[in-house]
Order: sequence, then structure tokens, then C-alpha cells
Amino acid sequence: MDNLLKRKKNIKIEREKKRKTVFKKLHRHSEEMEAAELAARNNLSYLDLNIFPLDAEVVATLPEEKSRSAKLAVIYKKGKKIKVGILDPTNSKTKKVLNGLEKDQGCQCQLFIVSKSGLERAWEFYKSLVLTEEFQKEKIELSEEQLTDFEKGIKTIIDLKQRITEISTTQIIETIIAGGLKVKASDIHLEPEEKHLRLRYRLDGMLQDVALLSKSIYKLLLSRIKIVSSLKINVNDIPQNGHFEIRMGTKEVSIRVSTLPGQFGESIVLRLLDRSA
Repeated sequence: MDNLLKRKKNIKIEREKKRKTVFKKLHRHSEEMEAAELAARNNLSYLDLNIFPLDAEVVATLPEEKSRSAKLAVIYKKGKKIKVGILDPTNSKTKKVLNGLEKDQGCQCQLFIVSKSGLERAWEFYKSLVLTEEFQKEKIELSEEQLTDFEKGIKTIIDLKQRITEISTTQIIETIIAGGLKVKASDIHLEPEEKHLRLRYRLDGMLQDVALLSKSIYKLLLSRIKIVSSLKINVNDIPQNGHFEIRMGTKEVSIRVSTLPGQFGESIVLRLLDRSA
């Protein structure tokens, strides 16, 4: 009886999710149609920013506050030629900022009408710039003292599993790498699944499951690893390769990083290379 009720509840939840997804798609389609019609009425081009490739540094041509206030975003830049997505060509603040770009900065602006959701997607890229600044201030480091303290409590792979599931998100990468060094893993795999993030170590040529982590920390991990290894944070549809280094006294460990797009997000592989070995 309990299983039947549980199945009915799960079916109801799935139906509600599908209903919300369909509603969201219809709403977005309606938004894009309105933007396209507005563009046609004003003799301007229309662009769907939800699918247009964007770059955080290009969006940051304008300060976030000014971009949001003027209801626009810089979406492409090459020299003095820029493309700007705008919500309403009659908006006085929009006109003022565009005028400043053209007269004060000498830019040649090409305008595109975009939807509100498209603009919001562009503005999201300001967050990645903040993350970059924060993570660049704190490099991934492991002192000999940290490793010694870590090793005192970790004797087996079971101890490691317990430690990883208990730590805070700010310590997660350091602990994962320290764990890999402790058990002499050749590489570390972070694989996003539908509901979890699977952590695996390669030990003696075989991949071993270590822990299932909360999916909520996945984006934090991905962003931090991409930034310290000089990968593009806003590129998620093609494989990328990079590296970073950890110094521990006289010991130096090089971490080779690979990301690979998948169904539930980008998988991450960290290969541990001890240069002093």
C-alpha cells in the first residue's frame, strides 16, 4: 500500500514538473514572438539571446548597474564595433547609454531587439566575473600541515568517504585532491548524474566509487576548477583541457584538467602528476 502511494506521489510530481516545463517553454516562445514583432515595427533586427553565444568579458563592457538600468547588454565586440541587445528602443535610459557608447567611446553600435529573459541570461554573466575575482584571490593550496592532519584521520577508503560527505563546500576541492594524493590515485573523476555528483578515484588502473555528493555543489566545484585551470567558464558544450599546480613544501603536484559535456552537465577529470617522483 505504501509503495502504491509513493508511486502515485512520484507520478504526480513528474506531471507537475512536465506541466511547468511546458508552461515555461510556451511563455518563452510568446516572449520571443513579441520581441520579434517589436523589432519589425521599429525596423530593427531581432535576436534570441537564450541561444546566442555570449562572453562574460564582452558583457562587462558596461558596468552591471548601467546595463540593467538601461535595459540593454553588450553581446558582441570587435574593436570599436559592438552589438547591443535592447529591450525597448524608445526607452530614454537606453538611448542615453547608447549615445554615450557612440559619442563618448566612439563605438559603432548595431542594435538588436531581445526579450526580457534573453537580457536576464546576458546579465547572469556578471556573476561569473564575480566568481572569477573571488577564486583568483584564493588559489587551491595544500600545506604539509594540512596533509599531515588529513592523514591522521584517513586510514582507509571508507574513512575518506566519511570525511568527504561531512566537509563544507569551501573545503571540498582541497579534501578531494588531498584524498586522491593520500590513496595514490592517478586521477579523480567528478561525474554529474541526474540527482547526484559521483566522485571516483582511479586506483591501480581501476575506477573506484568514493562518494555521491550533493548536486547543489556541482556548479561551485565546476566554476572553481575551470577558473584555477584557465578554462572558459561560460563554455559548456565542447571539451576543454587545462592545468594548475599545487605546491606542498618541496613537493610539486601538477593537476591536468579535462572537461567533457554530458547529459547532466560537464564531467571533470583531474589527473594527478607528482613532478618530484
